[in-house]
Amino acid sequence: MAPRERIAVVKSPMDPIHHGHLALIGHGLQDPLTSLVCVYPSGGGRLPGVQRPVASAEHRIKMTQIALATRLPQDQSRIELNPSEAGLRTRPPYRSTLGDVRSRNPRKDLVVIAEPDTARGYWKELAGSDSLVDGSGKFRLHFHVSLQQDRHLEPDETREIKKEFEDFKNSLEGPAKEQLGSLELFRTTFPKDASPAQIRDAIAQGKRFEDWVHPDVAAYIKQNGLYRPRFPV
Repeated sequence: MAPRERIAVVKSPMDPIHHGHLALIGHGLQDPLTSLVCVYPSGGGRLPGVQRPVASAEHRIKMTQIALATRLPQDQSRIELNPSEAGLRTRPPYRSTLGDVRSRNPRKDLVVIAEPDTARGYWKELAGSDSLVDGSGKFRLHFHVSLQQDRHLEPDETREIKKEFEDFKNSLEGPAKEQLGSLELFRTTFPKDASPAQIRDAIAQGKRFEDWVHPDVAAYIKQNGLYRPRFPV
């Protein structure tokens, strides 16, 4: 059977959006099977250890718009920015996000593009399910997980991610076993990365942060005084 067309999902608070997020989106755009990349700036944390965003939904959406328009201008027709979850105080389940995407694209497969910790969040939430996404019809849910280019990834670490995916797969029941597709590990192409929390801390301490975000995003952060002590939200 020939591979089906896919819709990619990239979900993150984008607080702020940085080169790592753009690398995830760019990966989806490079996949010949992917016709659309749906970008969800998400709201508050729902899982243990996941914090609510610091900047307001308005600022995070605007920074995402700026980054997508200036970094990926030629691909705008293949990117859908969905702001529906950005202002929520509690992050909706991953399952709800996938269901929203699939309800509008019922004839296509889905691929989640994420960093390892986010992928683990999906697997933890969906573990033991008998259906990965609400709705009828056959589809596959694939996972593409990024690995940083500038970090030496030991074989044991690669095997760990693959084992976690297999454990997730083995936990599924009924139709969910057929719905789960493949796992692909890929390396991002950006030379440096930091977590959003590290970027916010650097800004708050007056340190250089421009290497981690698009120049136009950096300008927006400075113009609006974001992430400084007592910044307006």
